Formats: sequence, C-alpha cells, structure tokens
Amino acid sequence: MSRSQALVDDHLLIDLNGDTFLHFMREGRTLWDVGHLLVTHSHGDHFALEEFHSRFPGIAHGVKDEKMSVYLSKDALAVLETCQGVRGENERGRNARYDFVTVEPYRPFSFDGYTVTPLPAVHAAPETALLYLIEKDGKCLFYGHDTGFFSEEIDDYLAQGGKKIDLLSLDCTKGDNDFHYDTHMSMEEGKVIADRFRSRGLLADDVRLYYNHFSHNAGQTYDELVKRARRYGFFVAYDGLEVTF
Repeated sequence: MSRSQALVDDHLLIDLNGDTFLHFMREGRTLWDVGHLLVTHSHGDHFALEEFHSRFPGIAHGVKDEKMSVYLSKDALAVLETCQGVRGENERGRNARYDFVTVEPYRPFSFDGYTVTPLPAVHAAPETALLYLIEKDGKCLFYGHDTGFFSEEIDDYLAQGGKKIDLLSLDCTKGDNDFHYDTHMSMEEGKVIADRFRSRGLLADDVRLYYNHFSHNAGQTYDELVKRARRYGFFVAYDGLEVTF
C-alpha cells in the first residue's frame, strides 16, 4: 500500500504526499481538476513540501483552477514556510498558484457547496493536527486519520450540530494489535469510536465503516486485516478504493 490520501468528487484533495503523482496517474485522474486541498498535518507522509513547487508557472501547464486553495493549520503553514522550494525567490510562483488559508478546530468553513469542519487530532504534538468532517448535498464524511484515540469532546460537538455520518474512515496504523502508544489507533479503538458515535446517533443507518492508514509495523497483510476487520464490522481501505454514498 502507498501513503494515505483521498480525493472527494475529483475536486477536493485530502493531503499532498510523495505518492500523489503515482495515485493520479494510476487511477487515470488529473490534478488539474483539483481546486482545494485539506492538509491534516505536516508529517512527510501527508505533506510533501516540494510537491507544491510542481504546480508553479513554468513547470505546470494547463491548470484549470489557476489557484488552488490550501486549508491547513497555522503550524503546518509555518512548516511550509521553511521549504526553500516555496519561499524566497519562489514566492511569486507560490502566490500565483496557491491561496493558503489557516483553519482551526471547531471552526467550519465553506466553499463550492462543501462545509468542512476541522476537528482536533491526537497526533503530532505540539502541532495542531486535524481531522475533517466534510459535508455536501446532505452527505457527510468523517476523515479520521492520523490520530490516536480521541476524547468525547468531538462526539459532543457533532451531536450538538445534529450530524449524521455516512462514511467513517478511521486510523488503523496499529492494525489488530494492542500497541501502547497514543498517536495512532487500533481496530479495537476504532470500533470503540464507532460505537460511541452510534450511541449518540451520529451514524447514518447505512453508514460505511472503514479502517484506513496502515503500517508494516502492525505485522498483518491486507488479507489478514480484512479477516480481522470483519469481526469489528469494518471494511479495510486499499489503494484505488472508490466509495459512492
């Protein structure tokens, strides 16, 4: 499996990692259709800084949306500013092709019919890493990785807003193991989160439950993950997965 990334409706990209070009070429997609980017956090497997340079004038041609809007925490933006490829002499190119918008947990923002709510992840401290709730046309996606086991503060917020999640994608870096670190989740922890959400009425009746974001450190193959995930009522994501809901 390659590094985790998601594309919503061909137009909204979640994270920009070093496998981005591979993903788009393999799936027959084009980055020219992407007008918006959500960044979860600044770790290199989600935020490959030099990838931003490849959209600059003189390098990228035929760009449909002249500027890509990039939504990220102020901490992630500060990391981006350290990259020589997108600052200094390249600042003009950066400003020509990107609008960087800093976002904060629990402060929704909207664009092109989407409403996006950043939520706090348990990851990458002291940086503010983000999860995202994405809503459009009455449908709702909860993109929950990278993160460790998060508190019921998120449940409370979602319940107060009357949210109904149609697709729940949760971190499963630990696989089906009881590893003792708190910046990622296991299958068991993901199941607890799903049960919590269900008990608060946050899941649609036909909700899709997916484990995502895996690591070789779990010591389990894809087939083994699938078999184990069934016991928890989850599907297992894979490269090239497409879900319509």
